[in-house]
Amino acid sequence: MRKSIILLTYILILSSLFCISCKKEKESQEGDVKVVINEDVPQNPSLSLRFEEDLSITKEGWWPANVAVDDEENIYVFGEAENFIYKFDSNGDEIFKRVFPKGQGPGDFFFMDPFFSSDGKLYIFDKQLHRLTILNNNCEIQNTTKFEDSRYLLRLDSKGNMFFWVGKSSPDGHKNVLSKFSPSGRLLEEIYEYATPRPDIDEEKMIFSWPLYFTAGIYKLDSNDNIYYAINNKYVVNVTSPEGQLVKKIIKLGQSRKVSKKDVERVMPPVTETPPFKTEFIAPEHIPYIADFFILDNSYILVITHENDYDEETLAGDLYDEKGIFQNRVEVPIYYLWNIDTYTSHIKKKALYKKNHFYTIESDKNEENFYVKRYKVIWNDN
Repeated sequence: MRKSIILLTYILILSSLFCISCKKEKESQEGDVKVVINEDVPQNPSLSLRFEEDLSITKEGWWPANVAVDDEENIYVFGEAENFIYKFDSNGDEIFKRVFPKGQGPGDFFFMDPFFSSDGKLYIFDKQLHRLTILNNNCEIQNTTKFEDSRYLLRLDSKGNMFFWVGKSSPDGHKNVLSKFSPSGRLLEEIYEYATPRPDIDEEKMIFSWPLYFTAGIYKLDSNDNIYYAINNKYVVNVTSPEGQLVKKIIKLGQSRKVSKKDVERVMPPVTETPPFKTEFIAPEHIPYIADFFILDNSYILVITHENDYDEETLAGDLYDEKGIFQNRVEVPIYYLWNIDTYTSHIKKKALYKKNHFYTIESDKNEENFYVKRYKVIWNDN
């Protein structure tokens, strides 16, 4: 009997130790903030996420810059070289095309950053004109508002509050402040800020030196108006309540992969000159941690990383459940300029997730033909 008890105790201890060693995430509290720390080990390898293309739209000679989807699953495509808006139905059939002049007058645009409000109105922010334009579902202009400060990357919550990164000067460089504004434009809250350093200047050689990967901020809102934000050089996704209180940090440990010569060749922008200075870009030892992220319908988070080689046909994604626990790695369709933060962070990424579908802007290898594609997101948990 005694031997049986000893053996059972031994088995229970081993089982307990095994479970502890298998658990690769830790939860803790920092005041009111839940901190979830994940090691680089998937906790649910049987869970898979697959992207099945079910729609592809293209036009000869077009260069789509942004895409937006309304609640009826109509697809809006926005262009910059030609200031156009195409509207397609959910089957990909064209409903109409609108072309707007380039300029500063009423109804003109230099840049289109679109976002649909909860009541179905299309908001377009022009960061070059500092102007917000509201259109109806026929893309007819309803209202315009001019701002004085430098803003970019518009989003709206369910109450019509507006969110932007607001650019401010600081002694150490450029400061970017994630800010919340009322529907009338009144500043409600400054949520988070990060700095973009000034270039290093070699006055003897007359060279401006910039980092190849700029520090870039990423933020999204979920259906409950929680705000998720991160910066690309840290693997930390922060979650803030609609009231502005930080409630969760999702952290993944480990170092990102080293930058290769091929990486540099793929992302290096043209070297420009600003007489009498020249500009050069300096590659870091490691790539950034985060390129983008998406909040899915079930409150899971899909984080896009740079971990796949840039020559691969898919992007590397890390999938987290609603608690912030790392579930598994998934392969995600490549979208155009997904790593645009190599030399600028003021442009919205060319992909969005809505109602279990993933919408992308893609191009062929020569960037001569462009496509707007829709993928159905298929879950499988064996």
